[in-house]
Amino acid sequence: MISVRSRLLTDRKALLDLGTRNRLINIPLRTKNIRAIEIVDGKAPEVFSLLTEGKRFAFLPSEAEVAEEESALVERGSSRSIAPQQRERVGKDAVTPARNSDTRLQTKLSPEALQKRLLDVWYDARTLEEEQGVNILYLAFGLLKWFEDDKSDVERFAPLVLLPVRLERSSAADRFHLASRSEPPSTNLSLQAKMDGEFGIKIEDFGDEDEVDIDAYLAGVAGTVSRKSRWEVRPDAMVLGFLFLLQVPDVPRPRPRKLA
Repeated sequence: MISVRSRLLTDRKALLDLGTRNRLINIPLRTKNIRAIEIVDGKAPEVFSLLTEGKRFAFLPSEAEVAEEESALVERGSSRSIAPQQRERVGKDAVTPARNSDTRLQTKLSPEALQKRLLDVWYDARTLEEEQGVNILYLAFGLLKWFEDDKSDVERFAPLVLLPVRLERSSAADRFHLASRSEPPSTNLSLQAKMDGEFGIKIEDFGDEDEVDIDAYLAGVAGTVSRKSRWEVRPDAMVLGFLFLLQVPDVPRPRPRKLA
């Protein structure tokens, strides 16, 4: 006799979207207009541990992008440089070498692009939660690089561990911080269903949901997919973005008021 739990799990899996437009199946990292922020040069286990302990993280823009913007201003003959307050808004010491500090998340974006992306993500997350009562903003830890078949050259990237998070700031002039929502992390059910159904690969759940060992879990997934050529797990890859929806509604944003 099939248990109620088994039936519920079967019904839940039947509702999953397993197509590549689902960001749980494929995160298009190279798409410029995606409302997501890729975190680089960090250690996923350390970030995960600090977030779950209640630490908050600031964001750093790319040093290369900062230098490129200033170089472009010089080439145009402008005496203006990137304003200190603009750097301050995305993170103090934004252009110093301390990119691996405990509570800073390094990104690939310029100061202006980072501030705009953070504002877009924060506004959409707040609007969705106020209007629909749901949070779909997650920090993903670890990405699985996979291919649809042996002949495909198109790399797909799927998140492996999902932690519910929120963006915070005390005022419009303050910089954004990332904090955990004090909710448990989860594995990627959509990815698990797709891997099992289409490739015969079983990606397991956490061994102990009360004490998640990110290192051990991602290493286990890497071992599970090791028989597939070109597939790999990127254990320190992290992406902040909206998951569990194919597309975040394009909500009109109020124009910022001009300061006198």
